[in-house]
Amino acid sequence: MTDYARAIAGPETIQFLPIAWSLAIEEKFYLLWPAALFWLLRSGRKPWRVVAAFIGGIWIYRAVLHAGLGVPYGHIYNAFDTRIDALMVGSLLAILSADAAADRQTARFVTSCIRSPWQVLGPLLSLLVLAGFDSQIKAHPWLSMTAFSAQPVLIAALLIQIVCFGPLYWRFLAHPALRFVARISYALYLYHALVLTEAHRITLSGFSGRLFGVRYLTPDKHPRIFLSVLPAILISVASYYCVELPFMRLRDRDRVRADSH
Repeated sequence: MTDYARAIAGPETIQFLPIAWSLAIEEKFYLLWPAALFWLLRSGRKPWRVVAAFIGGIWIYRAVLHAGLGVPYGHIYNAFDTRIDALMVGSLLAILSADAAADRQTARFVTSCIRSPWQVLGPLLSLLVLAGFDSQIKAHPWLSMTAFSAQPVLIAALLIQIVCFGPLYWRFLAHPALRFVARISYALYLYHALVLTEAHRITLSGFSGRLFGVRYLTPDKHPRIFLSVLPAILISVASYYCVELPFMRLRDRDRVRADSH
């Protein structure tokens, strides 16, 4: 419930592992989506249409909350009911990918994203712009909520393109260093905010942030980020090998037992 704790009482409510608000949204999704998908498949409706309509409804819902009801931006940023569309876009992509094998019209829609390898530049550059101007975008709630809607759609298109053109243009993603980062990425996401919080306790009196007379770092922010990188990686590696990997081995062992029966 950390998402609603932050939404209702403010982000300062959660001091330990503040990033857990996004994990709380995921957990609710994991609890609700299987039942909803089961109902969709038995209802006779086309699941992709229902899911697409639901996503569009969330976009309208966010706008009504903010513009019509004056709900604070902090609530909209953190709450499950206002951010569930990002995960639903992933579900929509999965449904469309499955339907494309049997439905020619769906196949044409999905393949419209991969007519040319150059199409990858559209979503990729858009995501880079959104990331590069993140702080400026967040300063304007309307822009930020538009980014909420655009980001998962752009990522979905990018995923289709990476899968299709991966062997040709995305071989660098198979580099051992990047594969290692991918393995620890969940733990890195989970613990980096905690490490950053502790890094802010470090005093850097006398640090000017200048090199050869040119300011290249903001003394109150960037050095702490650099100081937190190595501890975050070490904690993530420990979490992967001491927590995640043993549980994945237990999972795989149970799967082997189930298959043997």
